Amino acid sequence: MANHRDGGIVIIGVDESGGSPRPVGLTPEELETWGYDDIAAILAACSDPTLSFEHEIRTYNGMPYVVLRVHEFAEVPILAKKDMLGERNKQIIRKGGCYVRSLGKPETSEIPSQDEMRDLLDLAIQKGIRKFVEQAVGAGLIVYRPSPARPASDAEFLRQLGEFLR
Repeated sequence: MANHRDGGIVIIGVDESGGSPRPVGLTPEELETWGYDDIAAILAACSDPTLSFEHEIRTYNGMPYVVLRVHEFAEVPILAKKDMLGERNKQIIRKGGCYVRSLGKPETSEIPSQDEMRDLLDLAIQKGIRKFVEQAVGAGLIVYRPSPARPASDAEFLRQLGEFLR
């Protein structure tokens, strides 16, 4: 999600094993394992550069849930820092892999097509251009002057209408 424009949201406490999401909440013991510092340490060990997120505990139907708001990458896309294995030692994350939310299904996968790659590159280029302009302004290479305030669209419309009716 960090490699996606505007990032995304993860809700911990939802069971998806039956095909469709079902809110089940977290037990007090499970909730204890989802603290901000614990999550930040795990993500820092797995992502390069480290991704940014917000952590919140919400309650629904009397049960607690952890809501993570994952921010889009700050400067360069996030890569996997290490391999991760799942059940039966099946590789689920490849060290050096660049993962994105696919366009077709709500899932995260290693960049599956040229479309996802282009979207990611466009986002990184936009961030790079913004950073360059900020640095160029700071270095005095570009002089920035805010444009004069424009009248509100209603006022501008009435002015133009007045000119038209003359």
